[in-house]
Amino acid sequence: MPSDLPKETLDLLNAFPWEEKIPRLLNYALYKAKSKRWRTIFDGQMPEGKEVEDVVFTAIEKVFSGDRKWDPQKQPDLSDYLKGVIDSDLYHLAKCEENTTLINEIDVCRNPDGEKPFTFDDLPCTEPDPETFHILKEENERAEEFFFGFYDYLSEKPVLQGIVECVDDGVTKSADIAERLGVHVKEIYNCFKQLRRKLEDFRKTWNS
Repeated sequence: MPSDLPKETLDLLNAFPWEEKIPRLLNYALYKAKSKRWRTIFDGQMPEGKEVEDVVFTAIEKVFSGDRKWDPQKQPDLSDYLKGVIDSDLYHLAKCEENTTLINEIDVCRNPDGEKPFTFDDLPCTEPDPETFHILKEENERAEEFFFGFYDYLSEKPVLQGIVECVDDGVTKSADIAERLGVHVKEIYNCFKQLRRKLEDFRKTWNS
């Protein structure tokens, strides 16, 4: 695949023990994928026909192509860097339109008689007027753009990205976040301080 990477970085990538590491990355991606909701259920079918193999090999391809810029000086452990890319790609996939709007009727609750699957289409819905809808749509798109921009801004801080994922999933207690990320709770306290600073820095670049 074409790449504009420095020769030193490319040499490190080519010398990486891929046969040993890829199975571990696949296991890691599988573990992380099982912790997310796919089409409303945990351990469901990922959208776009994706499998964990697609996620892992896409992450590797991004690093080789330079789409995700690995800096061996800042992050010497390539496995950890790839895990961060995998986390990011899984998170974006979980938030994509297909995954968040598709409703699996069989897995949504049934009515008391158990005859017809209940779907959100059965609920009354009052749509806003076109002008209000347009404003709300623009605000939502800008909020999503800010959110994912900030998430990508933290690409070199996988633990901070993990905290953002937890909070977005409704996991807000430090102890619960620490358990989910597999780190000590004291690290979470320190990370929250870093996260606030990063957020302020990102806001300045976002508004400039």
